Amino acid sequence: MTDQKHESALSRAGILTEEAKALLVVTSGSIVALLAFIQAIWDKHYALARLALEGIALLGVGLLLALLIQPLRVSHAKKYERYLKNLPYAERANNPPKMTVFWFLFNACQYLSIASVGIALYILVSGGLGLLGNLKDAHQSQAMTQTRIDPRAQKVLVSDEALTVELVDGRRISVPLSWYPELVKASQGDREKFKLLGGGLIIYWPNLEQEVSPIVLLRETSNP
Repeated sequence: MTDQKHESALSRAGILTEEAKALLVVTSGSIVALLAFIQAIWDKHYALARLALEGIALLGVGLLLALLIQPLRVSHAKKYERYLKNLPYAERANNPPKMTVFWFLFNACQYLSIASVGIALYILVSGGLGLLGNLKDAHQSQAMTQTRIDPRAQKVLVSDEALTVELVDGRRISVPLSWYPELVKASQGDREKFKLLGGGLIIYWPNLEQEVSPIVLLRETSNP
């Protein structure tokens, strides 16, 4: 009976040792991977790098706890062995396993180490997805803003009273023609002979040597 108990104890100890080794490998490997990740994104995505640092801190706690498991287990085994030596031989076979303080400690370290790794992974995954979602929304918003605001002229109308410019983004600017004396004095034919330079950033009348910038028009009409 004693031999069977001894073999069962050895089997459990072997399983626990393999679990501890697996925890060490997973935790240390995760820390190395996160450090490489931080080095790659530190200058570009500070918030994501900070989140990775928080994950490393939790993984570091898990690694420390995993390192404590084996020494605590050995201490438990030695204390339990001394306890058995003090018992009469006849009582050893029927004696239930004694749970020393080291037994509680190495089990606590094992479960807390697993919990630290799990919490770190949860924070990294959930926080990372949230930050990536925010970055995606920011890029989309920036792209929409850039598409929406385009101060290039696409259509120009000159009447006797006003100069009207229609922009690519759909806005219309209308200013008194008296702002531009050369256009006032010009014939309607010369007024209609204009060119859009720079894709519409400059309206140019070659016969009149007159230039008008839609951006300047926007500034002048917004600040009368």
